[in-house]
Amino acid sequence: KEEFLYHYHKTHGYTLREKIFIHFPAICEVLSKIPFLSHHFSKNLFLQKIIKKILSLSDDIHLPVFSKKKFLFLYNKYFQESQKNKIHKKLINRKQIIFFIDTFTKHFYPETGLNAIKVLEKWGFHVKIVNHACCGRAKMSKGDLKGSRKLAIKNIERLLPWIQKGFTITGIEPSCIFT
Repeated sequence: KEEFLYHYHKTHGYTLREKIFIHFPAICEVLSKIPFLSHHFSKNLFLQKIIKKILSLSDDIHLPVFSKKKFLFLYNKYFQESQKNKIHKKLINRKQIIFFIDTFTKHFYPETGLNAIKVLEKWGFHVKIVNHACCGRAKMSKGDLKGSRKLAIKNIERLLPWIQKGFTITGIEPSCIFT
């Protein structure tokens, strides 16, 4: 599918809808810099109707609402508290995991990501958050293979040293992990 779309879009270009989906993770990054506005924007029913119309989405679809708190804010707060309780020091010699943060966990459901980390730690894993690029799934699914490849290369550069140290990569969104 991706290969077909790549060649199709090379000739015909992308629609506005496709461009929005391709750049959805980047759009979320920009909107997350203005949390009050993005949270209000995503809860406004009139704006949601406009967005659904532009994106040709069914009225039955519920658009996600930006979280007021970012994942990294919640994680850093949790990490500092657990450092005081020496939880992380006990986990250093256990199986080590990189937690891959997907767009929805990062911007819409950060509590879910933090809860997943807590469960992994209760199971005895040492969880590490690493600065990584977007997985590129949104780009790949619309045929932007060049854009997806650039993100894959960035992630290889950022994650390979950790894999070589014995870390495993996990996360909530399987398609992000597999991409």
